Amino acid sequence: MKIKMTREEYQSRDYSFDDIPDDPRLSQAKKEMLVTFFAYLIYVVIILSVTYHYAAQDMQEMQYLLGLPRYLTIMAAIAVIGGVFIALIAQWVFKAENLEDEDSVDDASHTNP
Repeated sequence: MKIKMTREEYQSRDYSFDDIPDDPRLSQAKKEMLVTFFAYLIYVVIILSVTYHYAAQDMQEMQYLLGLPRYLTIMAAIAVIGGVFIALIAQWVFKAENLEDEDSVDDASHTNP
């Protein structure tokens, strides 16, 4: 059922936030945002600590692995592992949500037999 509103009613700011029902999509989006933020934060901390630990030495004593500086090779391996980890998080945590308004979804189901 679609509710008809005038432009003045639509643009009115005379309401309370407590009157607005919570949308479950927002809580799912918040959970996904927090998981993503902390996954990337952990990734950045790991990359910076590896760089600091292995690259904070005299350049004359730099050790090489596979023709690259050791810290760079380790960072490349961590990037691949991190990419796999992020893909697994995306598969397990993230959900495909319908972003259509509930009224427009109801209208679409009534118009198409």
